[in-house]
Parts: sequence; C-alpha cells; structure tokens
Amino acid sequence: MTIQKSLFLAIYMVSSLLFIQACQVLNDTPETLLGEWKAVSYIQVYEGDSTITAIDTITENLRAISFRLTPSSAFSYRGGFNYRESGHYKITGDKIILQDTTHPGANSRYLLFNHPHPDSLFLTMKEELQLSKLIMVKMKSE
Repeated sequence: MTIQKSLFLAIYMVSSLLFIQACQVLNDTPETLLGEWKAVSYIQVYEGDSTITAIDTITENLRAISFRLTPSSAFSYRGGFNYRESGHYKITGDKIILQDTTHPGANSRYLLFNHPHPDSLFLTMKEELQLSKLIMVKMKSE
C-alpha cells in the first residue's frame, strides 16, 4: 500500500470514528434532515478480498451533487454527469431507505446517515465492493 493510500485510509478511519461519535445528538430528529443538501466531499473506497484496493476522492462534478428530502417523503438526487433519480424515502433509526421511481425495477437502497449539526449531513452508501462517504451541507430547509 502506498503512503498516499495509507494516509487516506487513516484520515477516513479517524473521520468516520469522529462522525459516529459526534452524531448521536440529532439522529432522533429526522425533520432536521428535510431540505436541500449539496456535496462538499465524496470519498469512495473499493474493497477486494477483504483488503482495500483503492481510495478515490471525487472532485470532478462535486458541485453538481445534491440531495433533497421533502416533508411528503419524496426525495431527489442529482449526481455528477447528469445522473438523476427521485422517489420516496423512509427514515428508520440511522438509515434512510430510498425507493427510486424514475428507473423501472430499481431496488430499495439504504443510506446510513449521521447528522451532527442541523447544517451538516454525512451519508454512507455500500454497493457490492464499493463504500462511498458523502459529506453534505444544507443549502435550503423545507
């Protein structure tokens, strides 16, 4: 493992531990999650055979990434490269369960969230061998 990968891994692990510890205050108040969120950091960790094979910090199209939750349980997501999805959500404990209605046959997805402050949101997503951590700031409340 290169020094750069080791440094990213160390930062990722420490920040994850701090986020988990700091986020116990607001997880029981889902109404503070309502509104429009913009990405400020996006890290992807690729795993293979129980080892980390790569760590990427996404900077391209970062400003295009947004996530919106409404009081009527609707969500919308805009990713980089014009990717969009929307549908309905449900909050259960520290999970946001998303059901995409724009792509036929899409499965429900689970996002783990930490919400340490009304203006900050940390999302963790896992798909097969990829773990993504998205850090967002609130742009507008609902």
